Amino acid sequence: MADQTYSDVRDRLSDRETVFSALHREMAIDETLILGSAVMGDTSVMQYLSGFPAGALAKLPPIALDAVHGLRNQILIGQPPEVHVKAPSYRRGDQKDEKARDDREELERVLQAELSLFANELVPATDHCLGLGLAVLSYPLDTQRLLTKPRGRGAAARKAMETWEWERRRSFPFRMETVSPLNAHFDPYHKSIEDMIVKEEVRLGTFASRYPHLDIPIKSYGSTAELVSYCSPTWYGYWLGGKPLLTTAEGANDEGLAPNTTGILWYKMAVSGFGWHSASYGWEYAIKGVVRDARNLILSLVTDYNLQEILKLLYVWGEDEFEATNDDIGRALEQLEQRERGAGAQWLHDRGIKRVDSPAKQFPQWALQIQNINTAMAEAHLYREVLSGGERESTLGGLNKRVGLAQGPTRVTKEQMQKLGSDILADLLYVQKHTLDEPLMIPTSTGYIAFDVSKLDPN
Repeated sequence: MADQTYSDVRDRLSDRETVFSALHREMAIDETLILGSAVMGDTSVMQYLSGFPAGALAKLPPIALDAVHGLRNQILIGQPPEVHVKAPSYRRGDQKDEKARDDREELERVLQAELSLFANELVPATDHCLGLGLAVLSYPLDTQRLLTKPRGRGAAARKAMETWEWERRRSFPFRMETVSPLNAHFDPYHKSIEDMIVKEEVRLGTFASRYPHLDIPIKSYGSTAELVSYCSPTWYGYWLGGKPLLTTAEGANDEGLAPNTTGILWYKMAVSGFGWHSASYGWEYAIKGVVRDARNLILSLVTDYNLQEILKLLYVWGEDEFEATNDDIGRALEQLEQRERGAGAQWLHDRGIKRVDSPAKQFPQWALQIQNINTAMAEAHLYREVLSGGERESTLGGLNKRVGLAQGPTRVTKEQMQKLGSDILADLLYVQKHTLDEPLMIPTSTGYIAFDVSKLDPN
């Protein structure tokens, strides 16, 4: 097995940045629309809006975010881990299958427990899958979380053993993390990817205590640097600002790459199913979230919403016209400066000024008609109208029909996320069986259990 080098990783990263440049650009626009309303005064969406005067700041309703959350809830709400992992049923009394049945039920219970340990990561991963078109989860074995079993005899050894038994219940040694698809550069040349490179900006303080050889000063903890992560079934490595994080203590070579003793690629991906695979189009067509093709509709709705706000302001607080009745304009201006505005405001002035009556402004009905068209098109694409229904569909039968229609668009995404979870669980069991010296302590509804995968029937 020839040694890999950091230069090899950088060459692959450079190639993939070119391959995925269009995909990541479109994903970045999608994410801008999703997060535009999260920060007050954010101007990032303004570059995609037309017709606004220079320096204007549009109000941004959370249209894209609501669409993602609505579809995510169709997948996750009311679904505990048990529905994602289910072993085949067995007939009681078939004695030759009793051992296999017991093993599978025990395995099912442990898989459900393990799935619940990283269930929190399924929420942002599902959001990424629906909103951006791709979910990426990493789950490397974190050796620093593994506790060495104490040896020896006597009271001190027994005390150390009790402490070890207690502490290892909380030391689940896999580091589950959701990776932004904008940072993921997967192998684009094989359907079953052979490696993964992740490039992201991180805070230096996160790595100061864990990697003391970097000698990061405290005053630089808040600064950011580029972190490049590489993983294949045979090699892995991390580089912060070009400096390797792994040392000879982890078995790394001079380039900072260490053999992957687990033998697994600890990254799994799920696609939304909204994309379009074609021989003549690129990754930006194959991987799409629900927001991608609705972007123009979302921008139109943002424009319509702000147009109504502007029209309301002009209607309620439009410009007023006043007349200086005695031709003393200076005196009239002095009295205007003393004018108060607002509900119940009073204004005391003499006969030298009066307000000129103006005809009532008519709110243009075409604005409402255009907004209704845009709203209907957006709701049709984002699958929101199937949940709202109408008076004729307010019966229980209509509700069931709408729920069925709502579950349809997310069925592929749901199946992809379930496959992602089952693939990760299979890898965790593999690592437990072939890499870990001690069985994991798995929290279940009846307490912690030490689950030894090697004792299961291999069939």
